[in-house]
Amino acid sequence: MRTKTLHIKSFGCQMNKLDTALVTAELTGCGFGLTGDVKEADVVVINTCSVREHAEQRVRSHLGHLKHIKEQRPELVVAVIGCMAQRLGKQLFDDGVVDIVAGPAQLPQLARLIDEAMHEKKKKLLAVTENIRKPIADNTALEDFELLYDTADGQLPGQAYLRAMRGCDKFCSYCIVPYVRGPEVSRPPKAIIEQAAKLARAGIKQITLLGQRINAYEYSTGDRTYCLADVLESLSQIDGIEWLKFVTSYPSQKYFDEILTAMASLPKVCPYLHIPAQSGCDKILRAMNRQYTVGEYIDMVAKARDIVPGIAVAGDFIVGFPSESDEDFNETVELVKKARYKNCFVFKYSPRPGTTADSRLEDTAKPSKSWSRGRAKNHTSTPPRTKTTLN
Repeated sequence: MRTKTLHIKSFGCQMNKLDTALVTAELTGCGFGLTGDVKEADVVVINTCSVREHAEQRVRSHLGHLKHIKEQRPELVVAVIGCMAQRLGKQLFDDGVVDIVAGPAQLPQLARLIDEAMHEKKKKLLAVTENIRKPIADNTALEDFELLYDTADGQLPGQAYLRAMRGCDKFCSYCIVPYVRGPEVSRPPKAIIEQAAKLARAGIKQITLLGQRINAYEYSTGDRTYCLADVLESLSQIDGIEWLKFVTSYPSQKYFDEILTAMASLPKVCPYLHIPAQSGCDKILRAMNRQYTVGEYIDMVAKARDIVPGIAVAGDFIVGFPSESDEDFNETVELVKKARYKNCFVFKYSPRPGTTADSRLEDTAKPSKSWSRGRAKNHTSTPPRTKTTLN
């Protein structure tokens, strides 16, 4: 009997990479063999991202390619999972190529959905969370699903991601994550430690803890409340684990000192802090609903360098946010100079349907009609803006 073959394509952040690893572990455990050639696959799974429009456009392009393949091989099963699946739901069935749509919370159901789709060829299967902001009463299925993962990242031998938190409660005005990943939930420390020990036994040397707002990790049981620093201390005691990292931190004072102290005192915790600022202008930070000022952010970076000498600091920025002027942008440039980042991730603003910024703020970065006409003539890909050199 021929082994069923599976092709997985993943878009997006580290959280998506982890979800892809979990899905791979589940489906290979069910007897699927992996193939890098989509034309050889019996099942294609696309793990999607909705944080920026470009990520969704890439998914739609991929689905267009699959449509041509499915015209020749109608038995091919196509599953779209992840954030875009949760956001668009049954709309993804409109083009006729997608058979399964499953949100992030429904990944434990994917093997069953695929089996059902393979046996009932014309059936469309939808599994998303109806009320995404309602906490899941029982996380047992998700926890069991997480514990399947005991292998290294395919592209980073000896390294693995480990989820410490799900969801986000900050509601930054531009961000779709709270609407596709749900409310913040911190996993039990016992589950995180158990999974880390399992990874260590499989030969993993470096673990990166994941959370949309990882420094807000907080889990209460009995009369004790655990923060991220407590988890790092417990993980440091696991034989075989040599390096620990965590991403991404939201600029907040709560538990900040405890986390930095753990980083300074625990040799296995890498001196690396990814703490996105998003803008260097207080006016824009307010419009983004980022609940700190530029001054507070600079003070946090200074404290990090004081407590952890030699720490590497990384940042994120969004440019072209609604109402951002050249003066506002130049304030961001000044923050970049002061922060002295080890590395920095910079993205142009991407309106996301359903967010406050998209519904209430005018996208002033949109090109004018005159620029749009000139684009066809000059073949430029982005609207002109003032150039600023970082020295």
